[in-house]
Amino acid sequence: MTSTQPLLRERLCGELQQAITALSWSADGEFLAIATAGGELLLLDFRAGCEELLQGLSDTSLDAIGFSADGQFLMAVGQAGELLLWELGGSGVRPIAFAPQPLGAGWLDAAAWQPRGLLLAMAAGRRVRLWDGALRQWRPDSLELPGTAQCLAWSADGRRLAAGGDQGRWWLWPVTLPGRPRQRRSGRTGFG
Repeated sequence: MTSTQPLLRERLCGELQQAITALSWSADGEFLAIATAGGELLLLDFRAGCEELLQGLSDTSLDAIGFSADGQFLMAVGQAGELLLWELGGSGVRPIAFAPQPLGAGWLDAAAWQPRGLLLAMAAGRRVRLWDGALRQWRPDSLELPGTAQCLAWSADGRRLAAGGDQGRWWLWPVTLPGRPRQRRSGRTGFG
């Protein structure tokens, strides 16, 4: 008879001022970002054994956070309607904050990093915008939608971007051709 070890054991715990709304691990597992309904953003650096409060308590929530695939950037979006970005210099190095970037779309619910690249897709109302981490600027080719985008997902190879929105609509784009999305509404799932 073999003894079974518990799969999960608490190793570390902590508290922030408000409810936790989002968690994100860096690809190498060295960092964990924690966001709250009160706008707090905490970065845990496991290799250095330290934590850094990147943003303190505010009156707006953070709802989506994530690390770029290479771990160079951390992003956060939420109720304030602006993109918050930090450049990470590695373990033990204090992150550098970019100036907040207002997107003029109210609450931002969805943002997603390209799995094998440095493109960050942002759902801002009826537009999907792309921030290019390699160039550190917005790409000019935003995607205009007939409805509001509420969620985003990249394909595993990073070549396609999907958005889901209001009224059961969804859109799909090849990344190299950011023109008009293909849209189908013929069946319950959208497939013919």
